[in-house]
Amino acid sequence: VNHSNCDNSPLVNVINEDKQYVIELAAPGIKKEDISIKLENNKLVINSEKKEAKDEKNVNYTVREFGFNGFTKTFVVPKEIDAEKINADYNNGILSVSIPKKEDAVLSRSIKIK
Repeated sequence: VNHSNCDNSPLVNVINEDKQYVIELAAPGIKKEDISIKLENNKLVINSEKKEAKDEKNVNYTVREFGFNGFTKTFVVPKEIDAEKINADYNNGILSVSIPKKEDAVLSRSIKIK
């Protein structure tokens, strides 16, 4: 699983387990309702658009180091995944996306030279 990164986007971990890939995305302070996940053409796109709260429009920050206006993360996933069984969970500010590998997928093998 490869991904593209842009400024102002959350950090990720991509874990390659025997039977699945797991993407962990740090998104504290973002409501799960504001996150969308789509799979199209072997690309998994995680997107969030945070709407500015009405009471923050006139806030005059001296320092503001946290808070996302929104982000998009794109991951190129291998063809051997089981797209129907992808699931996501959001807990304590961490979005975790499990991407199962197909059981019959051959991920590595030795090739004999003839």
